[in-house]
Amino acid sequence: MKTAFVYFTLNAESSCDWEAALAAVAHQSFEVDLKLVVDSESTDRTVELAESRGWEVHTVKRRNFNHGLTRDEILRHLDRRGFDIAVYASQDAVPEGNNSVKNLVDYLVGNQLIGVYGRQSCTGDTHPLNQWQKMRCYPDESFVKGKENIPDMGLMTAFCSNTFAAWKIRDFLRYGGFPATNFGEDMLASARIILAGGKIGYCAEATCKHVHPATWRFLFVRGYEIGYMHGRTPWLLKVFGTAERSQKNLSISGSIVIPLAVKYAGYLLGKLIGRLMGRNHAYRENGNEQRPSLSGCSAVTEVRPEQELTEKSRE
Repeated sequence: MKTAFVYFTLNAESSCDWEAALAAVAHQSFEVDLKLVVDSESTDRTVELAESRGWEVHTVKRRNFNHGLTRDEILRHLDRRGFDIAVYASQDAVPEGNNSVKNLVDYLVGNQLIGVYGRQSCTGDTHPLNQWQKMRCYPDESFVKGKENIPDMGLMTAFCSNTFAAWKIRDFLRYGGFPATNFGEDMLASARIILAGGKIGYCAEATCKHVHPATWRFLFVRGYEIGYMHGRTPWLLKVFGTAERSQKNLSISGSIVIPLAVKYAGYLLGKLIGRLMGRNHAYRENGNEQRPSLSGCSAVTEVRPEQELTEKSRE
């Protein structure tokens, strides 16, 4: 099957180990048909380094970049070029070992999935909260998720991460592709697929190194982004259950109590604002919602109502 590996970048050279990421893909046993960088007008050597290693570069205007829409547009672009599978990765995701991409694609094809996400390892990540979250979200064993898992897994049934994921392009587009959003496009798409009867997988044998900052600001903002998405998509929590319910049986050590509380405070604020934004049409301009962002930038979010997330979305 014709496969493309796609990195989404913005000043990757100066913000992460970009050369290590490029080298890691080059050393994979699975040889992809296209290595593509989708770059948002980087001002460092991100593009130069990629092109020198044979990557094709597609530039998007930074002001036009949208986490969901841009990824969706690239899928449609690849579909027109005859590609079957797209492996998506964030610029700070470094595939580990030589077989991670192969394992990811094999699991996608072998289990009749629409999408599959890989495992984020704890390599280089020493923060207790980050390690706790990775062990919870990325366990040792692979599995497939469908509607039948909602009673047991709750909100985690819909969990998916485009940090390192693979999608069957044509099948995925039949389910509607990625929604317009600047956070959580992977989970919203996964939820739609699962509710419409499709399957999403997790491959524990496809690993990547991915380290988040552990500053108080980052934890609060990350919690805010998650909360805002949940506030703007009440159907997600109604169908799959709340975030609190999904964590009710987890043991929490003393070392993560304070950072978890900071992140949860951000989550509650974001959820409140998300709900208020959903009720206030004054925030809408030309059909798009101008979302208040803690980084000082606006973001566009489109939310599909629950009733659209049915088999009819595939027609």
